[in-house]
Amino acid sequence: MPGYQRFATPRAYVDTISTHIALGTYTTSNITIKDDAGSTVVLEEGNKEDLFDMKPHNYVVIPKETQQFYIELNTGFGTDLLQGQNFIAFLGHNLHSANAVFKIEVSDSSDFSSGNTTINAALASHTINAAADSSADYFDPATNGWTLIAYPKQTGVGNRYLRITVTDDDSVNDNFSVDIAIGAICYGEYIDWPHAMDINLTTAYDYDGTTLHNAVGGSTYASSTHYGAPVWHSTQPWSLTNTDNENYHYAGRRGRMRHSMNFSHMADTNLFAQNQADYYDFYLGLNSDGSAEDNLHSQFYNKVIGQHNPFMWTMDKTSTNEADYGIYRLADNSFEAKQIGSRVWNVNMDLIESW
Repeated sequence: MPGYQRFATPRAYVDTISTHIALGTYTTSNITIKDDAGSTVVLEEGNKEDLFDMKPHNYVVIPKETQQFYIELNTGFGTDLLQGQNFIAFLGHNLHSANAVFKIEVSDSSDFSSGNTTINAALASHTINAAADSSADYFDPATNGWTLIAYPKQTGVGNRYLRITVTDDDSVNDNFSVDIAIGAICYGEYIDWPHAMDINLTTAYDYDGTTLHNAVGGSTYASSTHYGAPVWHSTQPWSLTNTDNENYHYAGRRGRMRHSMNFSHMADTNLFAQNQADYYDFYLGLNSDGSAEDNLHSQFYNKVIGQHNPFMWTMDKTSTNEADYGIYRLADNSFEAKQIGSRVWNVNMDLIESW
């Protein structure tokens, strides 16, 4: 639990859903929210696509009387080779206040009748606010705010459909304690940097959005379009609390965080795909022998489409401190690496907080 802005080896959580929506391969028809009877849930606030816009302050509200319900995504993946997903995150939720628990399943069967894989606490390799519930395979967040579950890639299993089952912790037939709010669901693949950044990094807070004006008498006053990230449904951004403190907007951090980092002596195998013209190598990150190949260009820069898509990012892949996480974009619209020796490169990267 590092905190204190202690940088180590970074990790980016790249949302697969955002990539496919941007490329036009997913539409709203890929997403359904249904109750136990198979009927479409009528949302009290928001639209189902708001769940996957990477904007946790733009939340949906499911009425507490809905009781058990399912959020389902048809990925359209027709082959298990596309099974690269190894994390899921729920941002801006009040599941603790609602007395709600949830289960995560993937399957090649649209009715989840067979061949399912359950992403449970035993499988998870890194979690935040995702304690195992007493009910088998369910997670029980101890606080409102957000939840992260990372797990090893599951190869050779069904993966076309994702189902998230949300139910009251006491009974599937009970109403939730309060209406359920969820700001964003991120589902995709994380990628770790091969090593920590150089020591000469820079962190800044940009207080943008403010214009200064001089009155006729010479007095100066300011007008601001924003003061920082908007509050989430029940918490400040990225905070964890077992109460509802969204009205304490004055207590939030102001400004927009920016990081400028250098990574020296990075091996070419960690930076580039072996064959950028090969679908399996470049997009799926698979070597010719079928083994996984993680490289920053194809598995990170290409999948966030440069500056187009935001992504979750942490300065320390092992951190369980919620303050070490955020949603960022690339601050530059190009990828650039400088070769400094045989098969060795230096890479600069600037990130800026996004909401």
